Amino acid sequence: MFDDKKILEICEIICRTLEGNETKQNVQYLDQMIREHSEILKLYNYITQVQAQLMCPGQSQSLDLSILYGDKEFELLRKMLEGELNAPTCDMPKKLAPVSEPVTIVTKSSQKRYLAFIASIAAVLMIVITAYFNQKSTIAIATVKDSYQTKWKAGSLIVDQRLARTEHALELFSGLVKLELDNGAEVVIEGPASFSLLSPDSMQLSYGKLSSLVPPAAAGFRVDTPGMTVTDLGTEFTIEVGEDGVGTVNLYTGRAVLMAGIEGHRIGTDVLSPGQARKVDHINQKVIDVDFDTVKVARSFSSKTGFVWYGQPVDLAAVIAGADLFSTVTGIHGIDPHEGSPVNGYRYKLRKSTGKYKLVDDNRYIDGVFIPDSDLGDNIISSQGHIFENCPDTAGVREHNSVGENSHDIITFCDYDSDDVTLQPYQLPNFKSITAGTLDIPAVLIHSNGGLTFDLDAIRKDLQGLDIKQFISSFGLPDIDTLIYADARVTILIDGKTRYLKENLVQEDGLVAISIDIADSDRFLTIAVTDNQENVVDNKGAIDNDYVYLVSPQLQLTGSY
Repeated sequence: MFDDKKILEICEIICRTLEGNETKQNVQYLDQMIREHSEILKLYNYITQVQAQLMCPGQSQSLDLSILYGDKEFELLRKMLEGELNAPTCDMPKKLAPVSEPVTIVTKSSQKRYLAFIASIAAVLMIVITAYFNQKSTIAIATVKDSYQTKWKAGSLIVDQRLARTEHALELFSGLVKLELDNGAEVVIEGPASFSLLSPDSMQLSYGKLSSLVPPAAAGFRVDTPGMTVTDLGTEFTIEVGEDGVGTVNLYTGRAVLMAGIEGHRIGTDVLSPGQARKVDHINQKVIDVDFDTVKVARSFSSKTGFVWYGQPVDLAAVIAGADLFSTVTGIHGIDPHEGSPVNGYRYKLRKSTGKYKLVDDNRYIDGVFIPDSDLGDNIISSQGHIFENCPDTAGVREHNSVGENSHDIITFCDYDSDDVTLQPYQLPNFKSITAGTLDIPAVLIHSNGGLTFDLDAIRKDLQGLDIKQFISSFGLPDIDTLIYADARVTILIDGKTRYLKENLVQEDGLVAISIDIADSDRFLTIAVTDNQENVVDNKGAIDNDYVYLVSPQLQLTGSY
């Protein structure tokens, strides 16, 4: 970080400051250097120690250079200092003989000897500190874990390359690089960006985008920017800094401490909680609350697959329609719950339950589908043989206690043609003030009786190390006057165990929001919609009008520790 000339300059400023012969401007400069650089603080403390022992006659109090530098490398310096400090002292009379200018003569002589010795110490320390700094700069503190489409101002970084403390900022023109610091913190930096590595648990971001995933063991990881310092307490956060120095931080999990102000003069402390965001203007030193997650920062990526994750959830409506985890398929697409085959378009088709579980071979993320009915015995709901816990006895159309039946495919509505004449006789996904089935709000029809099972492990394989944390969605019966007999039951199961049950779902319930935590060990997520056949009225079958829609079903993700 400092060249030989700078180290010598700092040593001389320290010596002059201790003598009281330094300018106010340089004293302020030294104060700033001591505050910002621990090495300068150590150097200042050591020279102060040398001065104190020079001013005291008699035996040295054993200066310990090993605290700062180590014994082997600096034995010569130790011997030089201790030889000088341990030299015999002259016995002074209790009363000095009168001389014409006693104070002036003694002071000048002592001062010259003292300053000459301090200068020699400074010269030697300049060599020592230079060696120390150069040695430190070669100590690796981070590893390059991945790199994708990067362009650098100078040179390049390769995967598995070890990185030392950077004397000059690294300039990333474009692309993504992932670093793992030796304390365990992981950062993804998105170009254009300028950054520096400071230590195994701290770095500087001058401008650009950075996301950080910090395990509990690495709590205390710090990112400095021109306008703020963010200190992690075991969390996940993102930072964007413009070239004007204005920075924005978003906190996703855990807690983090934000200190605003220019470097060396941070002011105030703000503790962020999950879902909070702040913008900091370093010029005006103002901290402003902003909407969370409005700035999109890459939080994970894979150079092997070209996968880049900006924090978006897995869209299960798109998965049911046949898309990958983060894409969208417009129109009406889904799965036949009786055969497990893909379908396109909307259709009404009665199918009796057979108690069989059908694998979905055409969709690697969906394990299988089924038409439930407990009268047919144990209802298997996964390829590993999990049983539908507490599966009800279901019915058919207009027949009480008949074999379970289904009348619709499991299909996703997403930006479909609402003028399609095939849709007119049926119920479209509208809920009072909310119109579902759009690009922003896709909806999945699971008419009773039917269900499907997602393979979470298959999804995890394509998430490049991300964790599935929650299943979230809303569901309900559309706001249509003709659904007077609609009465359904919604069950969410994990590995055959019921995690959520909504009985007697009716229109008056509106959209019901659900959120279910997903553990790393959870394998199969099952969604089942069944009728309430005990509520048959006027010979109306239990599955009549049970148009249950899942609205925006998603898997919420987070970085993996």
